[in-house]
Amino acid sequence: MENLYTCICPVPTSLVGIGGRIRLSSLLCLMQDAASVHASQLGLGFHDLYPQNKTFLLSRTELEICAPLPCWGDGVRLQTWPRGVERLIAYRDYELSLEGASAPFLKASTAWLMIDTVQRRPIRPQEFFVGITPRNICALSEEAPRKLAWKEGLELFETRPARPSDLDINSHVNNTRYIDWICDCVARSHGLEAGISSLCINYQGEIHPWEQVRIHLGEGPDGRIHIQGEGERRNFCASLSLSPSA
Repeated sequence: MENLYTCICPVPTSLVGIGGRIRLSSLLCLMQDAASVHASQLGLGFHDLYPQNKTFLLSRTELEICAPLPCWGDGVRLQTWPRGVERLIAYRDYELSLEGASAPFLKASTAWLMIDTVQRRPIRPQEFFVGITPRNICALSEEAPRKLAWKEGLELFETRPARPSDLDINSHVNNTRYIDWICDCVARSHGLEAGISSLCINYQGEIHPWEQVRIHLGEGPDGRIHIQGEGERRNFCASLSLSPSA
């Protein structure tokens, strides 16, 4: 049996932004929810692991947007699957398409770390995947999601606090909020209509309540935009490209 989870997600008004299209962070919320459901079906969900002092934390995400994002009222067909385990990393890939369409509008690959919640250290997840058959299909490439290097010399763009509305069940800023912060920077620096065509983000450190995060921005010689967040420690770094119309 193919190890593939599929669901149909309607797009309500609460998930859309400018132009009536779904926010990128909302799509990542749907992806996170689907991963949680599928992990539970495989015996690796939050309620399976937490009593064992284990949990998964998202380490990296890389995505490509292949077509316009869905609008309010559309249905999103989301497919996700575990791609395998390598050393400390468990990989999970995604394809999202409009309901009834054959080609995806978004493809993504994610890397997850299993954490010992007492020692707050990564552990090898291989023993937990015994009996789980990975689906050896790459949504993007075997290299995705890439590990990004921290860039020095980027200009300070803004400083923002981690507010309670940014926090999740673990009392730190949820990974999807990082995407909102990045989209805010893009809108402020390139205009409200600027759209992202590809994004790679590495999550490097937790952000705690009221922590002041300094967000730096710069553009590389290849035209890609680099955005990094740093508070008490390095929190995240991202590399993205804008759609041609931006």
